[in-house]
Amino acid sequence: MSEKKENVKVVKKQLKEIKAIDEKYSVSVFHKALTSLMEVGINNFNDDYIKETIDNIMLSGSFGVEVVNAYELQGKVIRCFEELVKYPAWTLILYIKMYMDLE
Repeated sequence: MSEKKENVKVVKKQLKEIKAIDEKYSVSVFHKALTSLMEVGINNFNDDYIKETIDNIMLSGSFGVEVVNAYELQGKVIRCFEELVKYPAWTLILYIKMYMDLE
């Protein structure tokens, strides 16, 4: 198989995987995770950052039900972010272009 065909095959597989992540989370969680991914930067996102962020969310979430719900949502965004960080930026941009309504 040519290198170009192999690359197309890899990107198509990645797009299917991203679609599964999109369907796993609510629209708002998925959009916020994509936004966060772009803001923080793929290279700065690592296991230590994930753990620290989730620990801070859980610690802060102990103040009341409304706050817990907000922090639970933030935790979902981070988990979605964690799944999306595995993909190259250009594949994510292609996914956004192909599958997300930007209007």
